[in-house]
Amino acid sequence: DYELSSVTLPPGVTLSARGARFHRPAGSASTTVGIAVSHHDDSDSQGTLIEGVTLDGRRDEQGSFQNDELTNAHLVALHGDADRAGRLHVALESVGLESSTASGVFLGPGVDATLCRLHGADLWRDLVTLRGGGTRVDARELDASASLGTTGLWFDGQPAGYGGTHRIDVTVSDTQLASGD
Repeated sequence: DYELSSVTLPPGVTLSARGARFHRPAGSASTTVGIAVSHHDDSDSQGTLIEGVTLDGRRDEQGSFQNDELTNAHLVALHGDADRAGRLHVALESVGLESSTASGVFLGPGVDATLCRLHGADLWRDLVTLRGGGTRVDARELDASASLGTTGLWFDGQPAGYGGTHRIDVTVSDTQLASGD
């Protein structure tokens, strides 16, 4: 168990943390993201792997969140650069996402992501939110539930990705979602 405000990984790094739990400190800033990876280049990134870790957002210890006060405090945020041609290549495998005031995994434009065996519990927003063109997601074996909040999947090609594209490519298989409200 580790209390970590946030971790920023450069593209091409592996974070293998099987059995580790990262806890968001109480009263964290509204823009604090648990694990963030971004890529700003004209060529594609090296592959990034995040595996085995559980991120606990400690939602009830963060203050008001039900009116979108902490809507950008995602547990994992992955971004490419809409002004550059390079894409962020990333894989999340066997990652736990719990008690969030925002999305479990947020994907921006210019991301090529593989999501496998993600488990979410009591996320205020969605298990996976994709907001940005030029992103490809292959999501397998997702499992999420909530007693309060949502556990859905949100896919949107806005804002535009590189070259003004709003195109997204999403494959979802073997997924179970259950909402509490």
